[in-house]
Amino acid sequence: LGRPGGDSLGGDAAAVVRLEATVPVPVSPLAEGGLRAVAFADAGVLLDTAGELRRGPLGALARRTRASVGCGLSLRQGPAAVEGTVAVVLRGAKQDLGKGFRLEVSAVLG
Repeated sequence: LGRPGGDSLGGDAAAVVRLEATVPVPVSPLAEGGLRAVAFADAGVLLDTAGELRRGPLGALARRTRASVGCGLSLRQGPAAVEGTVAVVLRGAKQDLGKGFRLEVSAVLG
């Protein structure tokens, strides 16, 4: 699962939970253009079910769960979205690769 000096790879099971709140920015012309402020909290875990879960699933979850919080701005125009966020890692491991700022371009389906 872990690799020296980097993020975890592999595993048989993964779980991710995200709590997110968005509101229009308080500047009317920007809010009308679709700009929103976003705040979030994330938690996730990657497990080797063949080994770790057999030895005690709650212990494995407690040891491996990572968590972060952050905020940013999101702009949606039709099916496209651009989001810039800053995050702070609340719980991680020494070998995790942290990304403080993230810029994402995505397509919104549905």
